[in-house]
Formats: sequence, C-alpha cells, structure tokens
Amino acid sequence: MSIYAKPWHILPEREVLTQLKTKRAGIDNTEAAKRLKEFGPNTLPEGARHTIVGFLWEQFENPFVVILLIAAGITLWLKDPLDSLVILIALFVNVFFGFFQELKSERTIEALKALVKYDAPIIREGSLIMIPADQVVPGDILILRAGERVLADARVIEADMLEISEALLTGETLPIKKSSEVIAEGASVPDRTNMVYAGTIVNRGDGLSVVVATGINTQAGGIAQSLVELEEGLTPLQKRLQHLANFVTVGIIGIASAIFIIGLSTAIPPVKIFATAVAIAVAAIPAELVVAVTIILTVGMRRLLERKALIRKLVAAETLGSVTALCVDKTGTLTEGQMQVVDFIVEGGEPTRDMLLRAGIFCNEAQIEPGGKILGETTDVALLHAAREAGHGDIISMRKDRTLDILPFESLNRYMAALVIEEEGTTIYVKGAAEILLPSASFFMHKDLNIPMLDADRERLMQKHDESSGQGYRLIALGYRRFKVDGAPLHLEDINNPLEELILIGFAVIEDPLRLSTKDALVDMERAGVKVSILTGDHILTAQNVAAKLGIFEKGERVISGTELESMPDEIFAQQVSNVGLYARVLPHQKLKIVSALQAQGEVVAMTGDGINDAPALKKADIGIAVGGAADVAKEASDIILLDSNFETIVEAIKEGRVIFDNIRKATLFLFIDSVGEIILVGGYLLLSIFGVVPTGILPLLAAQILWINLAEDSLPNFALAFEKGEHDVMSRPPTPRDMPIVNLQALALMLGVSIATSVLLLGIFIWMQGSIPLDEARTIVFAASGIDSLFYILSIRKLSVPIWKSKPWENPWMPTAILAGLGLMFSAIYLPPLQAILQTVPLSFGDLGIVAIYVAFGVLLFEMIKIILGLLDEKERKQLKIYEVDKA
Repeated sequence: MSIYAKPWHILPEREVLTQLKTKRAGIDNTEAAKRLKEFGPNTLPEGARHTIVGFLWEQFENPFVVILLIAAGITLWLKDPLDSLVILIALFVNVFFGFFQELKSERTIEALKALVKYDAPIIREGSLIMIPADQVVPGDILILRAGERVLADARVIEADMLEISEALLTGETLPIKKSSEVIAEGASVPDRTNMVYAGTIVNRGDGLSVVVATGINTQAGGIAQSLVELEEGLTPLQKRLQHLANFVTVGIIGIASAIFIIGLSTAIPPVKIFATAVAIAVAAIPAELVVAVTIILTVGMRRLLERKALIRKLVAAETLGSVTALCVDKTGTLTEGQMQVVDFIVEGGEPTRDMLLRAGIFCNEAQIEPGGKILGETTDVALLHAAREAGHGDIISMRKDRTLDILPFESLNRYMAALVIEEEGTTIYVKGAAEILLPSASFFMHKDLNIPMLDADRERLMQKHDESSGQGYRLIALGYRRFKVDGAPLHLEDINNPLEELILIGFAVIEDPLRLSTKDALVDMERAGVKVSILTGDHILTAQNVAAKLGIFEKGERVISGTELESMPDEIFAQQVSNVGLYARVLPHQKLKIVSALQAQGEVVAMTGDGINDAPALKKADIGIAVGGAADVAKEASDIILLDSNFETIVEAIKEGRVIFDNIRKATLFLFIDSVGEIILVGGYLLLSIFGVVPTGILPLLAAQILWINLAEDSLPNFALAFEKGEHDVMSRPPTPRDMPIVNLQALALMLGVSIATSVLLLGIFIWMQGSIPLDEARTIVFAASGIDSLFYILSIRKLSVPIWKSKPWENPWMPTAILAGLGLMFSAIYLPPLQAILQTVPLSFGDLGIVAIYVAFGVLLFEMIKIILGLLDEKERKQLKIYEVDKA
C-alpha cells in the first residue's frame, strides 16, 4: 500500500514512525535527498506554464493580427504585392512586440512569485533547521507554531494547546483543536484531529508532527490538481480598457467600412480604397493598448520591488493610486520595530527586578536559535535580551524543561500565563496589560516581601505607569502566584482564574524608537490627500505621545480606545470615523470594524498588519499590506508585502500607484491622437472629392504609408511611456477616484482638439500643394508630417503638468532612444531607395522639410496651448507663465 493511502490517523505514534522509517530526531540528510528524488518536490500542481511557442501562438489569436492577415491575403489576391509586403511587415512588428513584452511580463511576475516562499521548521539529525518548503519529504519531523502555515500533510505526535484553522480546506470557520490521540478508522478528514493538512494555518499553540504526504499527494494537492485549468482573469482596470478598446474598435471598423463604401463612388481603384480602409482600421484600432497597460503594470511592480514592496496581486498596483485612507499599526512601521527594555518600575530594587526578569523569561514564546539569535514577537524578544544581559542565561536555558503549560497571549484577555515547576513549588507567572493585572493583583512585591495591595498602592503604581506611558514608552506588567507542593496544578485549565491572588512584581519599560524618516513621510501623505490613522494596541497615553511626536495628533483631539469602540453602535461610529486619527488598545477584530466604517464613508482603505487575527481586516481593506515578519496567514490575506516594514515604502507604493494610472492615461492619449487624425485626414479628403471640391481618384496617404507611420509611432515610443517616473506634483494632488475613466473630459478635449486642428491643417496643405508640386512629393510631405508630429507630441504628453521645454526627456533613457528610432524609421522611408519603392515616397528637399517642421511646430504649440486652456499645468507653472487667471476662469 502506498504511504499516501495509509490511514495514519488510526495508528499510534510508534507505528507511524516505524512505517515511515523515521524517528523524533528526524531522518538524516542523505535519506532526505533520496526521498526528495523518490517523492518529488513539495509543491502544488500548477497550470501549464506558457512556452515560447505558446506565447507566439497567442499573438495570432489577437483580432488585430487576424485583420492584418486577412488584409495581406486579400491584397495578394488583388495582385498588390507592395501593400501586401508592408502589411506583413506591420504584422511581424505587432507579433514581435506583443510576444516580447508578454514574455518579459510573465518572467517578471514569475520572479515576483518566487520571492513569496515559505521556509519549513523541521528536525533532521536531531537539530532544528529551516529548509525551503519544497524540500520537505515524508518522514520529516515538522514543527507547528502559531501564526505559521502548515506546509505538508502530517500526523500530530505532540500538541500543546494546538488549534488549526482549516477554513481554506474544509470551510469550517472555527479553529480545530488538535491532539496526538488515535482516531477511529471511519473518521472523515475534518474529524481527524490528529492530522494537520498543507495550506491550513496554526491558529494558536504549537506541536510536533511527522510528514506523511507532500505536494500533489496532500489533500490540498488533490484540490489544486482539479483547478489547474483555471486561469486568472483580467483585473478591473484591464477589463475597462478592454471594453474601451472593443468599443473603439467597433467604431473604427464602422468608419473604415464607410470610407471604403464612399471610396467606391470615386475614381480610386477598389483595391486601393480597400487597402486604405484596412490600413486606417489597423492603424487606428488601439491594438497595443492592453499590452501597453500590462507593460506599465509590470514596470510599476518591478519599481516597487526595488523599493522593498512586493506586489502579490496585480489589481493592487492599479488601486494604490486611489487610496484615500491608511490604517497603520505603530510598531515596526512608524517605529524601528527594535524594542528594548530601558527601565523597570519595581518596588525594592534588585531582588524585585530579578524576579520581574524571571517572569519575563517564562512568560515568553520567543525562540532561541542554535546560534543564539532570538526570534519571536518583539516584546518577548526584548524581555529575553534584557534577561540575558542581566546574567540570567541559566534560567533561560531551563525554560522549556520547567514549563508545564502555557496560556498564549490573546487580544481579548490581554495577558498570557505560564505554569512552571521551581524549587519553591509550582508557580504561575503572568504577563500583560497594566489595566488587567493591576486591578486584579492582591499583593505587590517589595524586595522579598509580598505587601497587600491597597487602593492607594494601585493609584501610586498606576500613576508611575501613566507617567512613563505619557513619554511614549510601552509598559508590560508582570506578576506571579506560587502554589504549595501538595495539590499544585499540573495544567492551567485546572486553575479557575490565573489572576486570582496575583502578586504584582512591577512593570518592564520598553522603548521602540520612531523611524527618523517617518515624520516627513507623514507630511507627504497629508499633502497627497491620504488620511493616516494609527491603530495600536498600546496604552492610550503611549499612543498620544507617539502620535504627537509624529505631528498627527494635538492635545484635545479625539482618541478612541478599544473599550469605547466595542460598546459604540456601528451607526454612531460611522458618523465619527472620518474625524478620528488615533485608536488605542485596539483589538484585531475592531480593526475590521474601523476599515468597514471608512469604506462605508466612501474611502479607499489601505491597512497594515502582521498578526494572525489581522487577516480578516487585511482582506477587507481595499489594499492589505503585510509588514515584514508577518504571520503566513497575514501574508496570504494581503495584496502587498513590505519587505522592510518601513512606512516610507507605503508612501512610495501609493506614489507608484498614481504614476501607473498616469502612464496608462498617457499611453491611451498617445495611441488615440494620431489614429483620430488619420481618420479625419483620409475620410475628409474622400468626402471633399465626392462633392467635387478636390480632384477624385487620389488619397493623401496610401495604405502602406499609414502602416509604416503606425510602426514608427506606436512601437518604441509607446513602450517608452511605461518607464516614466511620474509628474513632480503626483503626490501634491488628491487621490485618483477609483471610478475615474481613463479618457476623462480633459484627455478627450486634448485628444480631439489636437487631432482635429492638425489633420484639417494637413488636409489643407495637401490640397494647396497638389497643383504646384508632383503628387508623390505632396503625399510624402503629408506622410512625413503625420509620422513625425507624434514623435514630438510624446514630449508634451510625458509631462502634462509642465511645458514641453521643461519635460527633460533624458530623465527617461528610453524616451530619446524611442524618438530617434521613430525618426530613423521615417527618414529611412523617405530617403532609402528600397523603401521608397515600397512606400511610394520621394526624397524631400529642404523646403519640403521646412513645411514639415512648421507643421510639427504648430502641432506642438497647439498641444501646449490646449494644456494651458484645460488647466493641466500645475499651479507653479501657471504662475510662471502668468496664466493663473485663465485656469480660474
């Protein structure tokens, strides 16, 4: 029988270890390598990855490529090989650019996915080591720890208050208590409480397990195998752009058809008018739009990764620029996250201090690695460091052997407890919030004496606590209670109330320094119109002091505590949430309430978190941000992972989100401006010829010329826009409304204004020149003007908030390269004999080039004038140009 088919839940630990040929000390590395080869890597099946051939084939599924293929076939059939050749060149360029960019984007996304990997804590050869999750094999001893993901199917052999959330696997929302006890043979998967499964989350407690299945042979692997055919759909923005492109495509095909029908009534040969109609359709349809957006999003994701922000979901890159409210935890994001014990508030000096450190050692879930590094929750790490520096290493080393039971810290109770065997008897140590321990304490410690706690003592101690909290310190209360040897409890569940008859030892004063850059970053957020709210579990005085130092809280402003929030009706809170920027003693489930209330007020909310219980709020937020060191479940619920936990990184992420939206709009504007112009130019001439205003039987642009212009303008220049780093005022304007159209009224006015005016002018130039110079020369001038103008418009487009002479194109190295490449293609078409023959162009004289230059200069000046009229320039530029009144009008 395969090891995967065995009912491991009915076998006792000894039999499980025997059949898997392993032991509690784990297998050795040689055996692990052999099993990895036999069973394969511990990875879930994925859908078929795109191959190079697959990417190439996908390009021919593009309807625009199909149009080109049909057009090439028809022109060949109509015996027009030159137009067929140009169409095939345009086809090759479209396919090549689409193929290259999709391949590059796919590889970028795969590289980003590779960064979100998990390490497995396992025991091999008797030592605890961390290995990549895909290296885990059957027979490994897997350690289970609160907040971490279970990385393989395993049989529990040791459990300490172990609870697993199996919602992702079974849909059961309540955590399942696990044990090592044998289960009856007929039990279903959810009822096998001595088994843990890959993909589930350790909700609390810890345990030891032996791996029985990995990869595709796990319960999750079976489900994943059935889903491999499903593909991730387009993001909302991509869908909007696809709908826009489809709408425009239908319209342009209609216009092209109308041009063809109108052209049939003229003296132009049907093959020429057909080729022209096809060329206009191909050039005008925004085939590159969705590809351009993918490039822009990919470039944005790469830039964010350089700034230590890992985008897990593509939709997050779109939404970042729309964030209006940010809910942020103080610890580790606004602060350094490097907590240290800086003082003790105790009665009686050194003996009491040593007892406080002893309590901090046992009431502690931090782990010490073989090299001495301490890992765990920051407060626990700070307490162990303080104890080690005070010379209590011997107590630390016996911590595990002497601890009978632990009650982990829970946000609802706000304390943790540890039951410990000592020479004096069994002791329960307690660590938690002063508001919980101080009112419950019956005594306080003074040297070696336990003094009855009077109300006056409580007031005195709380005053000391508040004085330190008011200076921004975090205070942790510690206490203990000792039992007699006879009848001493062996488990915490045997104690009705762990706080009963508690002896308060004192307070550990902990400091977490503010990041030096945080205050400036908060100013940037305020200027960008993003409201920042601090959500912290700290005491209200600590929270107020820190917020005041950061400049986002002033005396007298509203602060809401977790206790107040819990009792506040949702409708009342919804009315106040917009005016509150500071929350203290907040519980994780209350963060969800805050996020929901802000969203109900129309805010686009981003939220940071790192704990298991932060996951629901992270998932609810429009942008969930997991900070460095976050629990696996928090990372899974998030859209972004901060690799450095720095608040500045969040600011940079929001800035990049705005830049992404701006660049998408600019790419759309750039693609449409010349397309509309070409339609007006050719369609307008045909209409004039029908009414006898101009000679019939000729066109201002030939099909091959239109396709060549499309090649020169829409390839590299459009690609270069993806690398724009944004307008200098991108963080000085309000957030982008999430439902704002890509082509808003300003963009539409700019596009139509430039397109109509320049195409009408160019049409007039062509008509004027017909009688004085040969047709091929006049058409070449129109060809040159139509192809070169957009290569200069892009300089205006890339920086809409400043005049063109301040756009500094060299800031984006791709931009001058793209413009020079476009100019090279245009001049090659005019002066290289082989291309002259294909495109029916002639060399232009200096006088002809002067006409082109004047036309292009007019187009650029018109572009800049419309920017001014529409108020696109920022306030500083308007004042310098003395046109502030125009914008106000």
